[in-house]
Amino acid sequence: MSEEQIVAHWPSDWPGRHFVDLDNVGDPGQWIDDQLPSVEEVLFCDPEEDQEMAAVFADAYIDAGRDRHFPLPTDFGMSEDDMRSDAIEEFMGFIREWRRRSLAEQQACNHGQKDSVT
Repeated sequence: MSEEQIVAHWPSDWPGRHFVDLDNVGDPGQWIDDQLPSVEEVLFCDPEEDQEMAAVFADAYIDAGRDRHFPLPTDFGMSEDDMRSDAIEEFMGFIREWRRRSLAEQQACNHGQKDSVT
């Protein structure tokens, strides 16, 4: 019997979030989907690849800020490099929190199945 992977809803807040606000991108769910090869590939891949995916999110978020004219840290004196580094760190936190929630839901589902079987 194969177990389905459960994907929790993406987090709107996560530890370490300071300037990234997904509401700024319009429809956050659509925006997130547009950045991903697949949700499962991101959440259930090797965590060593988180930084690469976080960089994709960070660059897309910064581009969206420029296109949609929402405030970015560079508007308040931060350098481009520092802003990008901070955004990558924030999106690494986003990915990790999303993964944590998905794994917790998977464990809760598996626990519920075991209880119903016994």
